[in-house]
Amino acid sequence: MNLKLLIKLTVGLSLYITIWSHLPGTELIVQLTSVSLMLFAAFLSILKGVKIKHFSILEICLLPIVIISAITSFATNNIYSFQFSIIFLLYCFALSLITRAIHLTEILDVFVYTVLAIVLTVLITQHQELINTMFSAMSSYDALQRFRPLNMHPNLTGMVYGGATICLVFKGLYCDHLKQKILFLFTACICILFILAASARAALVALIIVSIICLYTFIKNLDKKRFTYLATGLGCLFLIGFLYLDTTFNFLSEILEFDSDTRGVDSGATGRTELWALGASTILEDTSRLLFGYGLRSSEASSIGFSLESSYLTLLFEIGIFSTILFLFLVYTAIRMAMKISEREGENGIGAYYSIAMLLIFLLLQSVFNRYLIAIGNFYSVFFLILLFGIFIKRKVIFKFT
Repeated sequence: MNLKLLIKLTVGLSLYITIWSHLPGTELIVQLTSVSLMLFAAFLSILKGVKIKHFSILEICLLPIVIISAITSFATNNIYSFQFSIIFLLYCFALSLITRAIHLTEILDVFVYTVLAIVLTVLITQHQELINTMFSAMSSYDALQRFRPLNMHPNLTGMVYGGATICLVFKGLYCDHLKQKILFLFTACICILFILAASARAALVALIIVSIICLYTFIKNLDKKRFTYLATGLGCLFLIGFLYLDTTFNFLSEILEFDSDTRGVDSGATGRTELWALGASTILEDTSRLLFGYGLRSSEASSIGFSLESSYLTLLFEIGIFSTILFLFLVYTAIRMAMKISEREGENGIGAYYSIAMLLIFLLLQSVFNRYLIAIGNFYSVFFLILLFGIFIKRKVIFKFT
């Protein structure tokens, strides 16, 4: 077995293992195993001959952010945050090596095939629960049963399987073999089913926005092949709508709970607006936290007494306003870089680099309603970091060491 294949298998296994961390009593051992495997993949990258002879802009900017996190968490005696900052720094170093050993398009393939394994696992272990959840919504039960794949929180389910949907759809569009196209697009439909069953509405909104962006690019570059894709897709949607309009409307109304007292349109984003207001007032009252944060993972509910329910407030709490602006600018830059590479490759809305841009945009949109933008313990947040490192590695060398 060659080293590159072994690296890809190790990264895929590390990603796959993260989905088991939500089962009771497994979180610590699963996450440590996942991190250890990623470090092992970095070691294999060194054996392959990878050397860091230059730093990308991302690496140069992330280093002070993480160091400040370690210093502030140590100064505030938050041992957990300090430990996480050190582990996160090691993890980023591992990703620097891995993304130099594996091409970015190969990393996308690792993600796709890992998603296939994850979806198959969920279907094998929870197919009856999925069926029960879907039928309970169709039967208009008063209390919605939300699907939790391997006990994953519904919001995180939306993020993980929303990102998986985007990656699978694009892979299905730009791969060459018909059987693979069918497999990837069918699996994408199952991922959407998971999102619906989990009633992960923020993910659905983010997916709709990304779909509008993609549709605009798709139509702008319309040709005979693309017209066939578009006509087939719209035809299927209209057929389903015509045959099952009432059933579909009732199902979506029930499973999305727009009329619910706790999750309806008058619930203040399911109570999030109150938490956001509390978070904003808390941070504005603490100048030190606003400027520098108190370290990664210092905003846990166990530490501050409430959940922030937004990655942007979480970043402000943990790394301060300057580092937050810098990090978000880096993500924005990565999206622009991916789009430029996509244009240079002539993808015209169907291709690997265009899909990377959409994957990053999706998480930025989704992060308004979740706190997982910077994390190494869940499947999609890790993939997001890998994409960032991979994109910036392609940029012109900033510093060289002789």
